[in-house]
Amino acid sequence: MNLPDEELKPLSYSYKIIYVPLSVNKPNQADKAIEFIRPGTEMHEDVEHVLFKMVEKNKYLPKEIVKIMKDEGFDSFNMHKHIKIMERKRYEES
Repeated sequence: MNLPDEELKPLSYSYKIIYVPLSVNKPNQADKAIEFIRPGTEMHEDVEHVLFKMVEKNKYLPKEIVKIMKDEGFDSFNMHKHIKIMERKRYEES
């Protein structure tokens, strides 16, 4: 979708973005992955067409979450507590 410059120039279409870098070990650990492209590179021509590339986070089974929590030192964490937390989270989101 290409809009004429006259339609894009009004201030109602403008906004500022400040990027603050946060380091992660792998791209899928980040909430969003943003790749910065330098002007003059091959990908530079396509920049106007790509705003964000979404990266999907890892998904865990409930038993994997219980194991991770126990490995982190939460020995009393069990499947029952996990289910109660998830039920409360779903209730708060609705």
